[in-house]
Amino acid sequence: MRQIIVYITVAMQLVSLTVYGQRDSIQKLPEVLLSTVRLRDYNQGVITTTIDQEVVSQSRGTLTEVLRQQSAIYFRENGLGGVSSPSFRGTNAQQTAVVWNGININSQLTGQTDFNAITGQLYDEIAVRHGGASTTFGSGAVGGSVHLTTKIKYGKNKLQNFAQLGYGSYDTYHGLYKSTLSRKRFYIDIGLSYTTSDNDYDYLGTDLQNENGAFTYRNLHLNTGYTIDKASKIQLYHNYFIGDREFAGTLTAVSDDAYKDRTSRTMLEFTNRGIIQSAIRVAHLFEQFNYFPTANNLEINDQGRANTVIAQYEGSYTIDKKRKVQLLAAYNTTTATGTNIITDTRHSGTITGLYTEQLGKRFSYNAQLRREFTKDYPNATLYALGGAYDFIKARRFRPEALTYTTIFNASKNYRVPSFNDTSWQGAGAMGNPDIRPETSYQAELGHRLRWKGISLEATTFYINSSDLIVWRPDDSGVWSPININEARNYGAEVLMNVTRNFGRHIISAHATYAYTIAQDASTKNQLIYVPKHNFKTDVHWSYQKLSATAQFLGTSSVFYTSDNNNTVDGYGIANLGLHYTLLEKGASALTISLQAKNILNTEYQIINARPMPGRNFLIQTQYTF
Repeated sequence: MRQIIVYITVAMQLVSLTVYGQRDSIQKLPEVLLSTVRLRDYNQGVITTTIDQEVVSQSRGTLTEVLRQQSAIYFRENGLGGVSSPSFRGTNAQQTAVVWNGININSQLTGQTDFNAITGQLYDEIAVRHGGASTTFGSGAVGGSVHLTTKIKYGKNKLQNFAQLGYGSYDTYHGLYKSTLSRKRFYIDIGLSYTTSDNDYDYLGTDLQNENGAFTYRNLHLNTGYTIDKASKIQLYHNYFIGDREFAGTLTAVSDDAYKDRTSRTMLEFTNRGIIQSAIRVAHLFEQFNYFPTANNLEINDQGRANTVIAQYEGSYTIDKKRKVQLLAAYNTTTATGTNIITDTRHSGTITGLYTEQLGKRFSYNAQLRREFTKDYPNATLYALGGAYDFIKARRFRPEALTYTTIFNASKNYRVPSFNDTSWQGAGAMGNPDIRPETSYQAELGHRLRWKGISLEATTFYINSSDLIVWRPDDSGVWSPININEARNYGAEVLMNVTRNFGRHIISAHATYAYTIAQDASTKNQLIYVPKHNFKTDVHWSYQKLSATAQFLGTSSVFYTSDNNNTVDGYGIANLGLHYTLLEKGASALTISLQAKNILNTEYQIINARPMPGRNFLIQTQYTF
């Protein structure tokens, strides 16, 4: 561990000296948001999708609601409002990383992120990166990564406010307020969101109801920044979440369980713009859960908590117009404890180097290398190589011209076990202290075509994983994690966007199709809850103050037992939305929207024996001023 600290200290000192010596040329350099540099400048060979902010603002609030329709991610949701976990390219929830302003925030207890515990509307940018990214975004970035970014922008006495109120079926109330003040040297924004629901929808086709399913989510978002001089800034990011939810039963079993979770994320960042653009970050992540077997008796509960401290240095140097290099050094320490968790502390460190170059006018590539240091597991070396070649490249000032690009990417990825994997000791489940980290190798080849408002991207991928961590019951019914010697994921993704203007009428369409095979290599069985086919589309029409949206989501059946003898049927659901701007004056606008979910009243399940809602409605008003 001393070796890690020495490496990081030396790297930071060398870069700091270089920056100090070049202050005279600071004013000539463009402003850069370092937390997104890795996502923006080192993505050759990778498909990255940025979610339209208008779509985000009209959602019900949770990140699940936004990405379920707008990305290639398949979500396993335990009923409306329940825990929502992603499956990206057939991987499990622990293999999708969530990156908050440049740092990985996957739970240290469970290894995953609950997408129903994140309010997407509070962020300035939401991006989805396809494929392995453990070299740049850390453990868990195997299937893909989701990036949540707050952009601190300095301006001249600019005040912006956004308020939203909504009411929907099952006594669902949603409220959100965000205010932003930016000045030449000072910035602050605050965001508050609140969602609560009885969530007592009927189970279609039965005389049962979703009992014990109520939930309440509260979210606080606070960010501020100060410009010290032309070169230096200091910025603070903070997010706080409290969730209270009941755990609904299934078609075959009633439930009286309840769950409360609390997360806090705080990061202080110092940036300097010199010949080397640098950032020093110190972050504290806190998470805690309380599980109540009986909701009416809150004195009896299981609890767990984890505290993580992260120190990170990031430096980016532009060699010339065609070449860039970046260094990332980080040190993490996490302590976890709980009713059913053996108290433990982990220390780890990483050194990452990234290089990108433009060769000629048509070919660009990036190379990445990462070294991890930890006392708990063997030190890992990870790497990635990606590139893009423009077979047809548009001439300057011709955005409507035809372009055709081929992309490729290959990487080695890695995921360390969570504290639950190694240390859980609850009733009916037992962690495995001998569980091994996962390692995966993957490659992808894609094609990107753009012409006159049409964008088409098609990618094939292959992932080979060794020591894949899965939880399975033993002969006595006790669940425990084991390593699968080898698993294979392969398939294809197609993304299409079309935009057309007909006078004042604007029509845009978005479609995503994913074909995924995810198998245990020894049995050739498909992994549970991985659909082979997943299709999504939405069409948006707007005319002056009126707009409408039609959406469709279809998925094939999935297996819910590892022997592939039991399935959950596939389904197709349709949604409709209508939006009208009542008032628009300058920067102020008042909009009302009506959304109808599952308009065909389709009976379907995502998780076995956990029915999803039938036809339901949401009415919202949005006021920007």
